[in-house]
Amino acid sequence: MRELMLETVLLAAGLGLRCRDAWSGQTVQDGLRCTLRRKRDGIELARAAASPSGVQHWPGLRAPWNAVPPPAQAEILVEDEGERFLALRLDSPPLPDHHGAALASITLLSAPQRAAPTGSAALVGLLIGVDGKAAAWARLRVTDAAGRQTEGMSDAAGRFALHLPFPLPDRAAPGDPPSATPGASVTLQVFHDAAVGLEAAGAAPLLHLWQAQAEVRALANLGAPNVLGPLRVEPGRPVVPHTEGLPSNRSELRLAPL
Repeated sequence: MRELMLETVLLAAGLGLRCRDAWSGQTVQDGLRCTLRRKRDGIELARAAASPSGVQHWPGLRAPWNAVPPPAQAEILVEDEGERFLALRLDSPPLPDHHGAALASITLLSAPQRAAPTGSAALVGLLIGVDGKAAAWARLRVTDAAGRQTEGMSDAAGRFALHLPFPLPDRAAPGDPPSATPGASVTLQVFHDAAVGLEAAGAAPLLHLWQAQAEVRALANLGAPNVLGPLRVEPGRPVVPHTEGLPSNRSELRLAPL
């Protein structure tokens, strides 16, 4: 009887990108367009294909762009064809693991026009920066009473819609009548640097610059330095955080330095 000689061959995997929905934490499996581009002029090098699990990858990419990670002259542009999420650029893929694979994971933030997912609470509004202009690509973070955090982002015009899993309803204080509408309290933090918008030039911001923005104050009142307090979210009713003291026809959230 002849013996079969088995040989194991390990092939290096290329770059992979997993995109998660900020509100649900689940991998976005369809509708994304992920493009590897040359930084200096935006020339498209390759369009990603999606695996059954939703990992974006670039099969057939030629050298030197198929290196893991890609050369520093390359960046990844992530866009949503269904306009559920705002676009992002990623220029710092992770280093490869011991199998030669690099799997980046990023969180996609809801676009202002996104319909509220079932079971979510929503904050929507318009951010105006320290300079009096729309606060483009600001980073927003909502924290509920249990400490769970969800992030959002404004678009190039300062508009935002942040969807979060509905928090546990607030407990009524002893002696308070029961509320007909269950609600929950959340706090909002805003991070903004006008330089992020200048670099993006109306397109998609760079992820690492977006993440590095400094915290600013969201003003509760135009004539006072008070920071916006806790917000109450209710099922089926988007909350519109805004600064008091503005003309009645303007509903916007003004920002100021900490």
